[in-house]
Amino acid sequence: MTLEKGHRNWRLEDVDFNAIRREMVSSDERLFYLLASASFVEILSELYTENLIAHYQENRDATLWLKETWQREEVQHGRSFKAYVQSVWPEFDWE
Repeated sequence: MTLEKGHRNWRLEDVDFNAIRREMVSSDERLFYLLASASFVEILSELYTENLIAHYQENRDATLWLKETWQREEVQHGRSFKAYVQSVWPEFDWE
């Protein structure tokens, strides 16, 4: 992905999970299942990416992009969903 000058990709450290208004979302069961499920799927992107890299090993550009860009972003999505779930529903044993 090409970023405009002065812009950078987001980082997990940039997200202020303390600013979440827990009382507005904690009773939404569908949101809980959606976000918890998304966190599980996205965190497993590392394994999925390794499978894609093996499948496309003949295409160096694709495998480099998968390894250096896509995998990192997808796993970061999972970690952010996980942190959100743990912030809003601390009683849920994510591990």
